[in-house]
Amino acid sequence: MGDSELERTEYVPVVVFRYQHCTSAGHIFSLSIPAKCASCGQSHQPHEFILPPVCVFPPWTTSSRAPGSIVIKPTVGGFLTDYHGLEDLHIGVADSNGYVTHYLQELQQIQVDSAWKDCIAIPIDEQLSNLPLCPGKRDQEWCRWDNTLAVFTVSFRQRQRETRSLDPNCFDFVWGFVSAFWLSVVSDGKDVKERCLSKECFTEHFVLPAINKALQFKRMYKAATASTQKK
Repeated sequence: MGDSELERTEYVPVVVFRYQHCTSAGHIFSLSIPAKCASCGQSHQPHEFILPPVCVFPPWTTSSRAPGSIVIKPTVGGFLTDYHGLEDLHIGVADSNGYVTHYLQELQQIQVDSAWKDCIAIPIDEQLSNLPLCPGKRDQEWCRWDNTLAVFTVSFRQRQRETRSLDPNCFDFVWGFVSAFWLSVVSDGKDVKERCLSKECFTEHFVLPAINKALQFKRMYKAATASTQKK
């Protein structure tokens, strides 16, 4: 197992506050709640907010908090500081304990990391998403996920040895796993909502919405930073 510099430490996300105090301004984004409204100059009283302050958390997390999901992160750095919509992304599979199995194209090998920080979790199984976060719990659905990942990893390595002319990437690995997992669920007579039959469909309906959430939060954070610096 190749543990990178990523450690399974407590994850503390950045938070943006969103609120509206008066009619002279729309939604305000800030990293903190100031004593006075920047628009009308009045003190912030709890009963005077048009829209009371709410905390907006980033869509990214750590893989240890997102077991049984597909996880994606920038190849270099993090979403908040280094990703602007065009940079390369890396994608992997988080097992029932949040360990991430992923394919490194430059090394042509599969690697397992103990954790990914600042990654976006993409759930593909409704039953797993509704299960309580219990690392190590070995019920049927967790076993299906981990077993499918283990079997698929072996078969992927075998295909690499047999077809050296192919040059797969991290997305090929993940899509292959997703297809194998959904097929396992369907073979047991269960339904898979929004099941995709192609990489293009999976990208459109699962990956791109997750990336758009990251970019949307970045815009809010940028507005919050600018608002905070004016005070």
